Amino acid sequence: MMLYTPVRSLTLVEQQGVWNGRQRKIKNLMCQIDKKEALSVIADIKDWQARYENVENLPLAFYLKYKKLLSSYKDAGKSKEEVLYFFSKIAEDYQDGSAFVHEIMDLIEGYCRPDFRVWSE
Repeated sequence: MMLYTPVRSLTLVEQQGVWNGRQRKIKNLMCQIDKKEALSVIADIKDWQARYENVENLPLAFYLKYKKLLSSYKDAGKSKEEVLYFFSKIAEDYQDGSAFVHEIMDLIEGYCRPDFRVWSE
């Protein structure tokens, strides 16, 4: 069973339509992680920010905490793209803490220690 239409067999216009449909699906699915969850993440980041001036000094506990959170999203069926979109919106909305959010996004993208990766490529 195929979940996605094979893009290679489509015209450029059709490919763009498939891409736009996938993007809408990702946005709709991430709305299921509600505003309450986003506010909880922002509050937690503010707490880390109050204790650590910049991301260069973040302790291992920060990364372990967010690896656990990201793993729970994955276990709930969220894709890497969905979770990345969610955190990119948080970074947009809370620019004061965007450096901290970008550290989390690095975990999502796999720009971290191999044992911290949640989604394999």
